[in-house]
Amino acid sequence: MAVALTEDMAALIPSEEEEDDVVEVETAELKGSATADYIPVEEGELAVEKGEVLYILEQTLDGTTFVVRSEASGKEGKIPIDYIDIDASDIELPPNKPPTSSLRRRPAFMRSKHGSGTGRPRVFHVTPDDAKFLTSLPAVPHANVDDKEEEREERRSKTLNVGQVPDEFKLIEKYSIVSIGGTDRDGRPVIVFSMCRLPPSYQINHQRLYEYLIFTLDRYVEQDYTLLYFHHGFKTENKPSLSWMLQVYRQLDRKYKKNLKKWYIVHPTNFVRVMMWLFKPVISYKFGKKVAYINRLSELEPVLYLDQIDIPQEVLRYDKSLKPSSSSTGTATTSTSSSSSSYSSAPSLEAKSKSTFHMPMPSKEEIARADKVQFGVSLDILRQRNNDDPIPKVMKTCVTFLRSHGLDVLGIFRRTPSTLTVQQLKEQFNRGEDVMFSEHNDPHLAAVLMKLFLRELPEPLMTFDAYSEIVSVKGTPPEGRMEKCRAIVHSLPKTNYGVLKYLISFVTEVVAMREANKMSAVNMAIVLGPNLVWSQREVASLSSMGDINTLVVVLIENYEQIFTK
Repeated sequence: MAVALTEDMAALIPSEEEEDDVVEVETAELKGSATADYIPVEEGELAVEKGEVLYILEQTLDGTTFVVRSEASGKEGKIPIDYIDIDASDIELPPNKPPTSSLRRRPAFMRSKHGSGTGRPRVFHVTPDDAKFLTSLPAVPHANVDDKEEEREERRSKTLNVGQVPDEFKLIEKYSIVSIGGTDRDGRPVIVFSMCRLPPSYQINHQRLYEYLIFTLDRYVEQDYTLLYFHHGFKTENKPSLSWMLQVYRQLDRKYKKNLKKWYIVHPTNFVRVMMWLFKPVISYKFGKKVAYINRLSELEPVLYLDQIDIPQEVLRYDKSLKPSSSSTGTATTSTSSSSSSYSSAPSLEAKSKSTFHMPMPSKEEIARADKVQFGVSLDILRQRNNDDPIPKVMKTCVTFLRSHGLDVLGIFRRTPSTLTVQQLKEQFNRGEDVMFSEHNDPHLAAVLMKLFLRELPEPLMTFDAYSEIVSVKGTPPEGRMEKCRAIVHSLPKTNYGVLKYLISFVTEVVAMREANKMSAVNMAIVLGPNLVWSQREVASLSSMGDINTLVVVLIENYEQIFTK
């Protein structure tokens, strides 16, 4: 009997070449045991302890979850299939149950690697019993993408534009385990996790820590981001369980993993490498390529702005105590190869200091080139070079192209294109050449270069002097925030004011197309805020980033009142 199955149904049945990998699961109630402690992360899930006896009542159509009943408590709930060990030799069938099926289902983490690739329903030859069982399965409603986007947008609007942290996370926030490190040199926000600040396990709720991590990621997960993990301080007292770490990885939605572009593990130990090896079966190849081991803090200088990162004093002292070695040559090492590097080698601090003793005189070509450099140059100097036009060439070129080719692009300003191409176009600007974005057919290049230009200004566009006033906007009553922001803007130097007005005017055009590009005022504040404001003396934090986001949202939503009246 031939039955046409949809992709969802076909995913439940292995192909011939997958025969060795499958496990047989019967549709009648099965008896199994929990392979590890499981802490619920979603509504409707069941907390279980390792070894707890469970009855399997049903399996979701996507094959990732079982609905189970605990023999000890009698409670029912969902649990990922990987946390249950089914003993096929000890099946107890309750009365009045339907006949068992020979349908074989693969674990989700295996099955997800396969598919038909044709986009058409696949045809399988199954037994009549299997066909009857499949056609009797209830339809599983698919989540509406627009509804999910609206839910995320509502959650971000409640937290980001007011810079608040929910009360349930206040206790965890005080430890500063998770922080924001501004942006990396490709314009991506940096999420920092400091292991030395994690208190002993008995003092912190790891489930709440997981929720706080998700809360932090939700602020930036819709755009590309970088994760920085300081491993020093990892001790027996504060070490999370292996099952918890594996659970965190498995429970993270695909969007969190997809938009993570680089994960720097600083001061790795053998334990870290062993864990990466143990998790290798469940970590995708693409995700593994994003991991880079960092032996010394100086190796981060080519890719991160270290002055904007909240580096714990304990980590700084440990890094200073390390002896120079041949392995610490200023190169980040990927997890897949100890000899490969993810970016160009950076000279060590010792090498930098030695190179200053015999500095050669610049050539005429170098002097001439310096007069054309656009990145890392103050706005006043660029204005002088640009016939008193306050709008820098880089910004005008990027905005002109984006107005005609980028306003309706989904996730514009969120995505980071090829780093090599970005650097090549940056060099073109610095040589005084005209950059033709149309030759590359990628609006994200223009968006990233504009953010990079703003981030590399010697002083932020909204100036160091205005920082204290900016971070106080959140504490101003809502009805007075617009006037406060207006006062801050009009206190800026003339050139800075002109550039900011030009920029925010363009941003309002981007936000006006939010139905197509999904870039609301809140989303634009997240991507632009770290490039407009940073402190000369303080490192970025969740609280300060919330303050900055609040200001930028007010500027965007009240452009006419702030800039034109």
